[in-house]
Amino acid sequence: MYRCILCQIAKQSVYAPKAYEDEDVYAFVDWNPWAPVHIVAYPKQHIGTADAASPAFRSARERLLAAIPKIAAAAHLSPDYEVHDETAEEDRAQNEFHLHFHITGETAGRKSGGSAP
Repeated sequence: MYRCILCQIAKQSVYAPKAYEDEDVYAFVDWNPWAPVHIVAYPKQHIGTADAASPAFRSARERLLAAIPKIAAAAHLSPDYEVHDETAEEDRAQNEFHLHFHITGETAGRKSGGSAP
């Protein structure tokens, strides 16, 4: 049986440093950062793939996008932070099949650096 690590982190049955949480969205500090600040954000509802852009996928993605500025502000990211969209398509090199975004950058006041692989 497949157990989604992102769902387990949101339920706090697996530890990851929490960066943000609201009713619909959970975000944590990535264990393997691409940049000085690297946060993984995703809907608490498990959305595995973007199959046919279902209403559930679109709704979860909209709520997640709306939360990104709040997550960036909570992490004190500089305005040039980057957002990398991971729709978790099974033909891509994904570890987890759960809609998520990587939010990367520097804290405010530091020069930008780092990039996604």
